[in-house]
Amino acid sequence: MQRMLSIPKIKLVRANGIDKEKDRTSAVSDQLGTVLVNLGTTPIRAWGPDDCALDFQSPLPSPPRAISTSSKAGPTLKVDAQLDAERVFPMSSSPSSSLTSSRRYTNALTFHLKHLVSKEKRRYFSNGFDLDLTYITRRLVALGYPAELIEGIYRNHYRDVFRFFEQRHPGRYRVYNLCAERRYASVDKFHGRVAEFGFEDHCPPPLSLLILFCQDVHSWLQSNPENIVAVHCKAGKGRTGVMLCAYMLYARIWRSASGALEYFAAARSMKLQGVTIISQRRFIGYFSELCRRSESANDAEQLGSYEEEEHRERAMSVVDYHAYWLKQIQEDSERFSSRENIRLIERPHAKPMLPVRVKLVLVAVVLCGVTDHKRTRSSAADWRVRVECGAIRPRATSFDLAGTFQRQIRSKFHGEDKEEVVELKMQCSRVLVWDEIMVELRRRNGSALGHFWFHTAFVPQVDDHYELELTKIEIDKVAKDANQGHKKFAPDFSMRLLFERVTD
Repeated sequence: MQRMLSIPKIKLVRANGIDKEKDRTSAVSDQLGTVLVNLGTTPIRAWGPDDCALDFQSPLPSPPRAISTSSKAGPTLKVDAQLDAERVFPMSSSPSSSLTSSRRYTNALTFHLKHLVSKEKRRYFSNGFDLDLTYITRRLVALGYPAELIEGIYRNHYRDVFRFFEQRHPGRYRVYNLCAERRYASVDKFHGRVAEFGFEDHCPPPLSLLILFCQDVHSWLQSNPENIVAVHCKAGKGRTGVMLCAYMLYARIWRSASGALEYFAAARSMKLQGVTIISQRRFIGYFSELCRRSESANDAEQLGSYEEEEHRERAMSVVDYHAYWLKQIQEDSERFSSRENIRLIERPHAKPMLPVRVKLVLVAVVLCGVTDHKRTRSSAADWRVRVECGAIRPRATSFDLAGTFQRQIRSKFHGEDKEEVVELKMQCSRVLVWDEIMVELRRRNGSALGHFWFHTAFVPQVDDHYELELTKIEIDKVAKDANQGHKKFAPDFSMRLLFERVTD
């Protein structure tokens, strides 16, 4: 039997063979039932600002039906699978238990597909809506991409998202699309209130994009106390979390990067996991530092000591952040919105500025904790390093380092104890880098082992040179090995980059 959901449109015509059609749909419903048994039927907890304590045993709402019939003798049901996967089977003039069962199974299948794709993210499940959408605050909304066609079966459908904002925030919402890989096909989507701030998935945005985004959001929110912003990437968690955390730092809702990141995780994810890409978190730290540098003496007097606020936020547990978010969501909507707007107006927002461009020359790359590990005990010639300059494609420049690693022994001191450490060091042919940089570690066969992003303006100076050292848990992809028993890399694995500054 063909898979009914593999085509965009299905047209079924009711003719004389009614019994044959009933047998067919009954068989399909049994097949869907088997799928649902494999998926499981436990309701997934959902959250919305109006429903913080839901009855998880309550029946699921049935989505609205839209049936069109032709004027011919035999009624024809036209079904758009991309609009609603529930409408796969025809509705006969005399309802049958088989067709009702089929629709129920298909509706449940769509429900489970959406929840499986959204994973642990909190969903808005209220007032007839079931969306991958979370109110981070009363005026900051995170959601998954509003898709169309077949993708709308297992993601938020644009039609449902549009209806949601038109009902709850008519004329007062602005949508921010962070996907560099996809843009809205029509400029009329959401009445044209769409702003594009796209950057690559699993990568940090350039600092300039963070500043422009925060300025745009703040201007929209201040223009009317009822305005809200809806921010999405593809899944509505990684890139969305980066930009919303940046804005919360900009608006000084939180003063530290850890505070903004932990709060977003508590609000968006039922597993309390928000922005997990290490390089993205690093750039939130950079942006937090830019916001801190912009504080004036008057700001400090009005906001309080930055150090004290940072210490307080770091002392909060994840449970504390979740309780804080829950308290805000449960408060009276009008009172909360009014107070939040007053807070945005009265609290001076940060005025971050791009750091002065720092041009560095990469002179050496050092790998530590490689030669003494069973999985990485290979020839020094097996390692390769690729460097890309620029956070937006096309890159400003990219190249594979031409040098080869050489073994060397370095003395490492722990107090009075001395330890001999074997390292691999590559001398580079003075490679010029600036601003956002990606460094990727590869095998000789081209397979990528790990990578990380950094900004040259935040590379610390050590004596007469500049040096950036990242431990295992600070490198994307490599950090996952720490949770898998250090199978691929030694526990003390690290990368160290040595630079010299370019003086114009």
